[in-house]
Amino acid sequence: MDTALRPSSRADKGIKRGPRGKAGQPGITGEARKGGPNRPILPREGPERDKTLAAALQAYSEGFTLTEIAETHQVSKQAMRAWLLNEVPEQYHKTQTAGLLQRIAEADDGIDYALEHRDVIVLACAREQGKFARMDLERRRPHLYGQKQFIDQTVTVTIEASLTEDAKLLLNRIRGAVQQPVQVIDVTPQPKDESI
Repeated sequence: MDTALRPSSRADKGIKRGPRGKAGQPGITGEARKGGPNRPILPREGPERDKTLAAALQAYSEGFTLTEIAETHQVSKQAMRAWLLNEVPEQYHKTQTAGLLQRIAEADDGIDYALEHRDVIVLACAREQGKFARMDLERRRPHLYGQKQFIDQTVTVTIEASLTEDAKLLLNRIRGAVQQPVQVIDVTPQPKDESI
């Protein structure tokens, strides 16, 4: 049996491993891996909270990413997003839309710059950034910028007079000639009189 196929063999056999950390060491396991007890927490009350929220929303509307904003406040990107969604969902939604529009505008400026300076590489990069920014905006705000699909369906039923006569004859034969003949009722929709 080949040694590479044995489940107990190590893929990194012969390569030295780094030092093993203990649970109390920062950045290794447990509480330290999540940021530790000394990691700053976003303020939840008072003027400091409002100031931090306003600064985060302003930076996001100016085109900064959540990662950059989170690094400024020394928290994770996920914590920043959850905090904004929890604290100010309407403002976050509006600012997110403004940030997405800002990215499209920057990509368009990049295309204009590349055309002026005849730089093919910058043009290709700006074009790709513009495509992604538009696609991102379209998917996040489909009610505003997504493709609209409308289906107009009109159904018209037409029955020839000869078919109604044949149907009358058939029903009279089934019921017998003794019974009263079948009456044909007109079922075509009539225009409504809206003057009432």
